[in-house]
Formats: sequence, C-alpha cells, structure tokens
Amino acid sequence: MEELRVEAGVSAGAMYRYFPSKDELVHAAIETSLVEVEELITAIGRREDATSPTQYLRVLLGDLAKFRHHTEGVDLFRLAIQGWAYAQSRPQTRAMIQDSAERQLALYRKAAKRWTDRRKVNAVATAMAGVVMGYVVQSAFADSEIDPAGYSDGLALLG
Repeated sequence: MEELRVEAGVSAGAMYRYFPSKDELVHAAIETSLVEVEELITAIGRREDATSPTQYLRVLLGDLAKFRHHTEGVDLFRLAIQGWAYAQSRPQTRAMIQDSAERQLALYRKAAKRWTDRRKVNAVATAMAGVVMGYVVQSAFADSEIDPAGYSDGLALLG
C-alpha cells in the first residue's frame, strides 16, 4: 500500500480514506478493468466490420491486445489472472467478476444473434467467452505476443 501511495503522490490519510484496506484497493482495480473490458466489448458490438464470428473475434482480440498494455508498465492480462486467483478466496470480488462475466456473456449473445440461429446463440456466446479467456491466459504466459488475427483465423479453421 505504501508503494502505491507514494507512486500516486497522495497522503496516507487520503489513501486510506478511499481504500481502507488492500482488499478494497485490489477490488477497485479489478472492477475498473472489468468495466473497461465491458465497454470495449460493447463498442465492438456496434462496429460494422465485425460481420462474422471470425471477424468479430479478430476485432475483439485485436482490441484486447491493445488494451492489455494501455496502462504503462502493467500487463493487464497477467493482472486478470491474478485477479481471478485473488477472487477465489474473496467472495465479494468473486461475485463482482461473476457479474461481469454474465454481462459480457450477454454482449456476446447480442453479437451472436447477427450470425447464428437463435437456438445456438447461447452456445456461440459461451464459446466466444471461452475463446477470450483462453486468449488472455495464453497471451499472459507466452514468451511473445500472440497474433489476434492468427488466433481467430486458427479458430475458424477448427470450425
């Protein structure tokens, strides 16, 4: 907490007024990132160039790859994995992540309705969520950047 306080350039009183504990600070950081991811997914759902599942995933993974490093010095994919692990022992954080996952799934369902028979929308949305999580995990542990276009094209070849 002290390192963060110094880096932020705020007094100890101000820091603890907003974040009385480390748990609350971590919770707020995770929540902020989840909101940004949901906004990114929402924006992609409005794009005209996401005309097929493969193209949608190409755009989504490409934008996620940019989002990954948008905070200087922080790998948000690795932070996501740490957040998922942290949430396993923190019910409030786990519930927040689960709620966000449900909202993201709803956004994937909305997108899937463009290309998929209504009876398959849930299956397609669930697969999209799995692809995104897989991409985040694989990218976090890879020695080099994983090409989002190649990743989505490879998935299309599997289908």
